[in-house]
This record gives sequence, structure tokens and C-alpha cells, in this order.
Amino acid sequence: MKTPRHPVLAWLGPLALAALVAGLFGWTAGAPPMRDDLLVTEENPHASSAGNILRYFVNDLDWLPAGEREVPRPSSRFGLYRPLLAASYHVDAALWGQDFGRWRWTNIGLHLAATLLLLGLAGRLLASRRAALAAALVFALHPLHAEAVSWLLGGRAELLAVVFVLASWWAFAGCELERRRARAMRDVFSAGSFLLALWSKENALVLPAILFLHGWLLERQSAGRVLQRLVPHLVILAAYLALRWLVMGRFGPPVEAPALAPLSGFERLAAIPFLLAWYLRLAALPFPLAPAECYQALPGWFSPAIGVLAGAVLIGSCAVCLWRAVRARAGGHEIVPWVAALLFFVCLGPVAHLVPLPVLVAERFLYLPSVAVCLLLGWAGERLARHRSWLLPAAGIPVLLAFALQTTAVNLRLSDPDLEFAAAARCRPDDPGPVNNLGTYLLRSGKIAEALAAFEQAIAIDPVPAEARYNRALSLQRLGRRQEAIEAYRALLRDTPGHALAQNNLGVLLTEVGDIQAAREAFERAYRSDPAHPAPLLNLAAILQAEGRREEAERLYRTALTADPRGTEARLQLGRLLEASGRRPEAETLYREILALVPGHAMALNNLANLQKDRGEIAAAEENYRAAIAADPRCAPAHYNLATSLLSRGDAEGATRHYRIALDIAPDDVSAWLGLGYSELARGRVQEANEAAARAAALAPEAPRLGRLRSAIQASSAP
Repeated sequence: MKTPRHPVLAWLGPLALAALVAGLFGWTAGAPPMRDDLLVTEENPHASSAGNILRYFVNDLDWLPAGEREVPRPSSRFGLYRPLLAASYHVDAALWGQDFGRWRWTNIGLHLAATLLLLGLAGRLLASRRAALAAALVFALHPLHAEAVSWLLGGRAELLAVVFVLASWWAFAGCELERRRARAMRDVFSAGSFLLALWSKENALVLPAILFLHGWLLERQSAGRVLQRLVPHLVILAAYLALRWLVMGRFGPPVEAPALAPLSGFERLAAIPFLLAWYLRLAALPFPLAPAECYQALPGWFSPAIGVLAGAVLIGSCAVCLWRAVRARAGGHEIVPWVAALLFFVCLGPVAHLVPLPVLVAERFLYLPSVAVCLLLGWAGERLARHRSWLLPAAGIPVLLAFALQTTAVNLRLSDPDLEFAAAARCRPDDPGPVNNLGTYLLRSGKIAEALAAFEQAIAIDPVPAEARYNRALSLQRLGRRQEAIEAYRALLRDTPGHALAQNNLGVLLTEVGDIQAAREAFERAYRSDPAHPAPLLNLAAILQAEGRREEAERLYRTALTADPRGTEARLQLGRLLEASGRRPEAETLYREILALVPGHAMALNNLANLQKDRGEIAAAEENYRAAIAADPRCAPAHYNLATSLLSRGDAEGATRHYRIALDIAPDDVSAWLGLGYSELARGRVQEANEAAARAAALAPEAPRLGRLRSAIQASSAP
């Protein structure tokens, strides 16, 4: 009789895996978002509002609100119907707010969940805790998974889909051994998990094939019995495909990988087995690994003959594995290695370019197929251990150590944009993408001149793509080279008139140079091009407000809030308009809404304090001015308003300090120079008051308060 295993020992494996995953990936959580990750962080206007979640189930992954695109039939820009993926970013926003670097912790948690689910599934399939732990260790450490864990868009989709695929598979496995009611509940759970996997990423559609092979070969059930059990899954798959068609008007993405576009039909057909062989090499020997851009071109030595040869080898290998699996099923022999090999190629089906796919090859696409690889390695490790107990650690430890070192090296590269994009540029010197991506990172880091040089280098490689041209114009704008930026935006818009960000930024520049009519037209075009982003509405409303057309401006502000119900900038500007219109209670409500959304919003605190001061609530106003300064020490209006309040109650020294801070931030603020003159005069420092008055006169010689300040200075100097 076996001694029962102590419950504490059963937790050692999962705890060790959790510590391993956290140690291997946790230090990368604060790395800056790169590439498409910016779409789901800084450029995703809906992630903060839970009210947007239902929209994702009736739209493709384009962040557009439902009902904005009036077209005669469903249409999709990207061919990505992943509502659960889109909804997951609301979890990030709830957990981490706007600290986008930490959004990766959700990915790390999903990777751990997938690892633990594989541990449980492998325990059933391999009938050995040791083999299951070996499989889970390989999965946790596999270098191919670094990209999936790091990327918030493409990687998150893989992680979510695999978590629910493994949950469904785990519930399906061994279900026949349960009582009828428990079996029914597990089948329902398995089918429900399948739907969640499909809503995460479309590659989960291979799950019924996985479960069929599992039930027919591994559990040795009849094909008819397995198909009967799969009826709920097949119904869900049919319903999902119908819904996908209704939402998007197509089943797959609208574009093919650029590397395959110029190939003839035969060449493209020959490329499919070649790419599958490429994936097989990466899964079996993940050394070396490279940035994503390095996989987007076929090697120069590719030829249709090599593709046909690869196809013959792969078809032959699959046929042999299927034949051996069927024989093993009939004879009761070992079947796991043959089924695992079949499952690997089944899982690769969605990325085999049988339908259009914009990405040629990606490491993250192997996240699901690697489950089969890990099961095979776990099985092999158990066989080694049974033959000689020392063989498993002798072979396994070097493999795990090599995987851990390679994963660490990949994580280092993925965490450092300079390393990542420099490596990508070396392998793709004819591709402007890596150089443009490096420029984007430099621009976001405040290194604008370096960013401009990178964008110009990207344009020199290929002057056609709009992205580098837009980024160059944006860099010129931020460097203050206004006219060059205007010309750059206009040149871009001649080729890409629907570029909403370029239209909006052009409108901002035209406003600055005084061409209000042209600016208005640019903002209107920007909003028509992309109604999901409210910035053009806010800019257009500001023009109308400056012209005294307050009702029209208010309508635009409220339209912007409809587009983005959590928009703080729209609330702030609308609050200022309402203040100017004498509707102060409504303005205060808006400021308090902003503070409920973003408790440390400096300008909302400052404006709320202004209203409190006007009501005579001086103590509350000063408290909020100080809170605004604590939230943003460079909030010049808060420093100025606090200084004015302090001066009015006789604290000239405190007022002087805050006036000077305000002027350090905004040295051209005439009101702050005048306030400083009064505070210095109140301290008896006539010379300093005169200097402040002189600075104010240089900026605005006709300022009404300037004459009063000079009169006060003269009066104080009189004998």
C-alpha cells in the first residue's frame, strides 16, 4: 500500500513554478511598451471605461465605438475579433491605472496560469507527477514564450487563448471516468472555456481537433463517442464563426504577409510547408532568437523546390506519427509521443497561411504548439528516469539551464528598446520599421533631436510609409520648427488624407500661426476620419469658445465626452467654459468627476480651489492648491493662485516663494510678475518690486494692473 502524499508536498511544485515564473519575468514588468503595445496603452481611449466592454463583442479590435461606421454591410479594418482580449485591458487599467509598464504583470499572471494548467493536464496525460512537473518546467522556461509574455497586444492574445484552451482540455480529459452529472458539468465547463478561448484569439478554433485526437487516441474511445461529446464545442464553433462573419464581414484578416504577396500561386503553396518547418526548428532548437522584424522575410535561399521537399518530409512524418498512433491505440502500446507530434502540427494550422495572415512568422505563435513539445519532453524525461534515475537530472538540468539563460537574454533585449530595435535594424537593413520604432521610443523619452534623425533615416530607406513621415512632422512640431512641421503634415496628407492625427496636429499648428479657418477645417477632417479620438473636437471647441460661440463649444465638449465617457480633458475644458458662463455649480460637478476618475489631477484641484476661494472657503481652497502642487510640482497656476491667496491674508513671504516658483515654470506670466511685485513690496523690498514691475512692463506695457503697482511702489518710496 502506498503512503499517502502529504498535502504540503503537493503544493511544492506549483509554488516552485510560481517563483520561477515571477523571478524569470517579473523584473521585465516595468519595461516601456513598444510597437503595437502603444495601441492598447497610450493610444487606446476606451480602456479606462468599463462601459466600453460590450462594444468589443460587436466590433473588431479597432477601438471604434459601436455605430460610428455607417456602412451597408459589416466591415473590418483589421480582421481581429477578440472581445475578451480587448476587455482584459480594463483589468490592467483597474489594477495599474496609467502605469503602463506594469500592465505586463497581467501577462505574467496569465503565463503562470497556463503553466499550472499544463501541470494539471500533463499529470493526467502522462500519469506521472514527475513527468508533469518536467513538462511544466520546460513550458515555464521556454525562450519562445518571452515574446508572448512581453507583448501586451499579440502576446496577450496568445496567453489568454492558451489559458482557456488548456482549461477546456483539462476538463475534457478523464471526463469519461466521472459520474454522469459530474461529466456533464465538466463538458459544459470545457465548452464554455472554448468560447472564451475563441473570444481571446481565433487560433483556439483547433481545440475540437485537439480534443478529438485526445479522446480517440489517448483515451481510446470510439470516434463516434468522441464526436458525440464534442457536439457542444462544434455548436459553439459554428456560432462563433457566424458571429465573426456578422461583425466583420469576413473570417480572416484582410491582408496577406508582404513577403508572400509577390509570390506566384505555386511558390506560395510551397512556402507553407517551408514555414511549418521553420516553426518546427524554432520549437526544437530555440537558439538563436531574434526580434519580430527578422522573421518577416523569406530567407534568400528559399526556393519552391526546398518548399516541396519540406512538404514531403512533413507529410511523411505526420503520416508515420498517425500510423504509429493508430497501431499503439489498437495494441495498447505507448502512444503519447506520436499524439504529441500530431498535436504540434494541428496547433500550427491557424498560422500556416492557408488563409491571409499579415505576419509571416512569429515566436509568439508557438505558444500553443509548444504545449505539445513540452508534453513530449515530459514523457521523454520520465522514460529516461525509469531507465536510469540519474539520467533525468543529467539531461534535464542543462536543458532547463540553457532555456533559462536564453529566456533571460531575450527578456533583456525585449526590455531595452535600443537593444531590440538595433538588433532588428541589423537583420532588416532594408526595412524602415525598426528605425522608425527606435525613433518612436526616443521621441517618447524626450530625445526629440535623436528621434528626428531616426525618422529621417527611416524615410531615406523607404519614403512611402506614412508612419515615419508622421513621426518626423511630430518631431519638428515638438522642436518648435513650426513651418517645417506644417509643410511636413501637408505633404503627408496629400498622400494620406485620412490620417486623423496628422490632421489634428496640423490644426494645432495652424491655430498657433493664426490661420483659424484652415485650423477649423483640419479639426473637422480629423474628427470625421476617426471619431473615437476626441482631441479634434476639443481643439475645435476651443476655437469656438475663443470666438464667443459658447453654446456650440459646449455641444462639442459634450460630444467628446460621449466618445470617451472618462475623458478628463473634455471635462476640464467644459468646466472652464461653464465657469466663464457663470454656471459654477455645474463646473464644480465636472471638476469633482475628474477627481473621482483621477484623484491627483492637478488642474482639476486648482480649478476647484478657485471656486472655493470665490465662495470664501479660503482654508479649503488653499488645501486644494497645495494638493495640486503635491500632485504636480510644475503646476504654475496652482503656485500662482496659492501665492495670491497667501498675499491676501498677509503671508507675503509665502506668496513671494510661490510666485517665484510659478515664474520659474512660466517666465512670461505677466500676472505672476505683477503679483511678485506686490508681495515684494509688502515685504518692504522696493528694489525687487521695481524689478518685477519692469519685467511685467517688458511683457505687457499696457497691462491695467501695471500702473497701480508702480503707483504703489512710488507711494512706498515717498518720504
